[in-house]
Amino acid sequence: MDPKEFFISPQNTIQKQYEVLRAFYAGGCSAEEAARRFGYKITSFYSLTRDFKKNLSLKSPAQFFFISRKAGRKPQDVTGEINRLIISLRKKYLSVSDIKAVLDVQGYQVSEKYVYNVIKKDGFARLPRRSLSSREKATSTFKLEAPKTVMLDYSPETFSAQNALGILCLLPYIQNYEIDRIIEETDYPETNSITRVSSIMSFVALKLSNVRRYSEDDAWIVDWDYSPGLTSCLRPHGTLPIPAGLPEK
Repeated sequence: MDPKEFFISPQNTIQKQYEVLRAFYAGGCSAEEAARRFGYKITSFYSLTRDFKKNLSLKSPAQFFFISRKAGRKPQDVTGEINRLIISLRKKYLSVSDIKAVLDVQGYQVSEKYVYNVIKKDGFARLPRRSLSSREKATSTFKLEAPKTVMLDYSPETFSAQNALGILCLLPYIQNYEIDRIIEETDYPETNSITRVSSIMSFVALKLSNVRRYSEDDAWIVDWDYSPGLTSCLRPHGTLPIPAGLPEK
């Protein structure tokens, strides 16, 4: 592209707005001429000038046209506290993911890549392949400080229950028609860890909770070792209220 053409015929919307305003305010063009040159309707151009004058009253009006970029990456650990904690956890044979979990609990927002780079820079080798018991033993060496109890102030709170209403509304129907018992009598595949009822109900729960992809279901998992899920609400029978108008089974 010709350098002159870059300024005369801008393709970027923000640049186009800047050039048409510059032509009108600093280039001596009339409103009609500036609008025609850059392809604006006169009404749209006047709207643009109105918004521009409004933005001039702000502290940094240039931010609407230009982005100030700071060179270099923003340091994540100015005091060195995070790095020292990472090194101390690695000395206890915690993996990168385990260290990341501990940092998350303590409020440090760093990635696993950052943790890996710190331990690599300090000369740590990769951990050897370990059994489940040895991994659990390593993670148990780090004790998290229990939060202190505080008095509740009972301040008004707001929360959204949109993603949970579908599950709660379906539970009485599942119980009334004994859908869980019907599933148990089928030949649907199951394992020693996941029963056929838990498997099917998990898919139903994800669908009702507005989760679009199964890879996003981590938000619902509280304990990886024990997740009774929807099936924990199905027994004993007769404990849930039947919605009005629901026919008897």
